[in-house]
Amino acid sequence: MSNLNLKKILIIDDSEDFRNLLIKFFEKVCTGATIDVYDPADGKPSETFIWEKYNLIILDYDLGNGENGLEWLRLYKTSSSFPPTIMLTAHGNEETVVNAFRYGAQGYLSKDGLTKARLIESIKCALIKYQEDSKKADTQKLCVHIYNKEKFYRSLEHTNKNDIVILAEIDRFHALHDEVGMLSADRVANFTSKIILKYITDSENTEEMTRIGDSSVAILIHDYQGEDKGKVVCEQLCKLFDEAIYEENGKRIDFSLNIASIYISSDDTDVETILKQAAIACRVARDKLGNSFVIHEITNDDVDDEIEFDEQLFIHIQNAFNEDRVKPHYQAFVKLSSMDSKLDSIEYYQIRVNLIGLDDGIIEGREFMPVLKSRKMQKDMDRWVIHSCIQQIVMLKTSDSGKSGFFVSLTEESLSDIEFSKWLEMELTAQKVSDLDNALVLEISIGNYIKYQKQASILVKTLSVKYHVLFALSEVTGCSTLESCLSQSKFDFIMLSPFLGDNYMTVKEIEDILNTGKKYLCLSVANQIENNDALTISMHCEFDFFSGYFFQPPQENIIETEVVEV
Repeated sequence: MSNLNLKKILIIDDSEDFRNLLIKFFEKVCTGATIDVYDPADGKPSETFIWEKYNLIILDYDLGNGENGLEWLRLYKTSSSFPPTIMLTAHGNEETVVNAFRYGAQGYLSKDGLTKARLIESIKCALIKYQEDSKKADTQKLCVHIYNKEKFYRSLEHTNKNDIVILAEIDRFHALHDEVGMLSADRVANFTSKIILKYITDSENTEEMTRIGDSSVAILIHDYQGEDKGKVVCEQLCKLFDEAIYEENGKRIDFSLNIASIYISSDDTDVETILKQAAIACRVARDKLGNSFVIHEITNDDVDDEIEFDEQLFIHIQNAFNEDRVKPHYQAFVKLSSMDSKLDSIEYYQIRVNLIGLDDGIIEGREFMPVLKSRKMQKDMDRWVIHSCIQQIVMLKTSDSGKSGFFVSLTEESLSDIEFSKWLEMELTAQKVSDLDNALVLEISIGNYIKYQKQASILVKTLSVKYHVLFALSEVTGCSTLESCLSQSKFDFIMLSPFLGDNYMTVKEIEDILNTGKKYLCLSVANQIENNDALTISMHCEFDFFSGYFFQPPQENIIETEVVEV
């Protein structure tokens, strides 16, 4: 019998006889290993219990006293570092097997007819599966780290002389989208991201990367040593994509990239300027054939160019809204729990918009939002989005597509606009809507609520009572300010992104926030759920909804959207 390479093993079983049987078995096949036992009669392990010190856990399904191993596994396996686990049961059934693997077990065995050979084989298979799961989780963590948009933008705020920002966008992505369909176009975008990810992970430079919007990837290279201002990097990327072939069902999908290299020659360059100049350079690259690039150096002489570009882009933005060249995207919220019957039948979506340029190119929010803000026109965009939502609500009432609701983020301009409530009432009257019936949810960030508390409180009270508009308090990060806000106004949802940035919220921090929300009868939404660990923790903490690009990408037409329920 071959020796299993395990140094520390934990056995959790309510039967002392079976625990002793397993101890004797492991003493023979894992010579030198430390074997610990845990008696479920002692109650659940504490939150500080160190699971990671074990190489293998043998966990019984029926732990006695109404406890079961599946619940323990769901409760304690909050990350991919939890040890490989084999579930044992006296009487197995298909549902238990499925749930064991769903909650993270690597193996499952029935005690009935259990032999040493079967146990050894199960352990070997579990260890192999654990290695595969860990490798997959490490890849996901790498992607999450590299694609971490918040961290990337923080790094952009501290760029230094000789740093380089590369922006790579898929040329004519809107046209590609119309030609091959939304899902295929999104897979092309994922394909380009993976190629660029491999390129920067193989590079000797110190680099960060994130995906910006549907069709663009940004790279930050620190302290670039070459005198070519990023030309070599752009040439290498163009060569990679000249050779890259993307196929679906045996059919090739052709695409090309517009690439901009922004060389930073001073230490005080702000993020807005960097991204704006990158967008300009990419637009210039669009005029070239195939995979192409443009090099631009940001200097203190760029102010006049920025003002001129602002004016040109502002005209493009005005025309896009006037000519209805606005492209909304609907990010579905996935339900994790049952809820009040008045909301349970509604499928909710969060709305974001892009604009379509005259060349069919997409003008993304990162390009037009700074211009709208500088021109004090964010409230105009808010009104366009809300107008569009109300139209959708009216249309869906007369269709067989089911009931849908929309989350719309209110900018600071709308919240501070004393005419906003009056405008919305006029809009509802014009569209002959007397009751929105919980189908419109206005998001107010916790920072803006505190800043405009008096006006926001009046808005919440007026619209919720008169038109059944719901309200969500977004960007929640802690309990103290949350409690203060919820005690002042009736919010229906709280929204947080617990897995963004360098420091994830702890399970306790999340649960404290959710418990505060429940105290005020708020449903909870977890945003930016982009990997299995984050989903597992969200389910453990009992969020009511979650959303995440990689689980369910934004849709253009909600009538065709299939909403996932977990």
